[in-house]
Amino acid sequence: PPLRDFPDTAYLRRACGHRRVCVKSLAHDDASGRPVFVSDPELKLPLSAFLEAVDAHESSGSRQPFYLGKVPLRRELPELAEDIERAPSCPRRAYGDCFGSLVPSGVFTYFGCGRNTTPVHWDAHENLLLCVCG
Repeated sequence: PPLRDFPDTAYLRRACGHRRVCVKSLAHDDASGRPVFVSDPELKLPLSAFLEAVDAHESSGSRQPFYLGKVPLRRELPELAEDIERAPSCPRRAYGDCFGSLVPSGVFTYFGCGRNTTPVHWDAHENLLLCVCG
């Protein structure tokens, strides 16, 4: 199930580490020293490389140089989209009627480490937020 598997970077590597994903890498520090990622995703790298940086951050507290944001899940990481669709607690099945049809591009995913931030903004579509761990 996704809630068990998605926090496990080894699982993510096995499932789709070979996939290339767009990440945000342009950041500046806010007054508290947190990286604020200020651009749309502009750098493409293997998910496994992103996960290596996540693991380094988790084990040593090193600065995470990337933020995986605004990634169309079905197109970029179809293995994870299939995991969610198969799950008994699939949010689309549980809450989809509350929001109407999904946008044509489907579900987007965001994946960052502790202390990652983004500027204040608004999204044009309704959202469900699920924090898998942290």
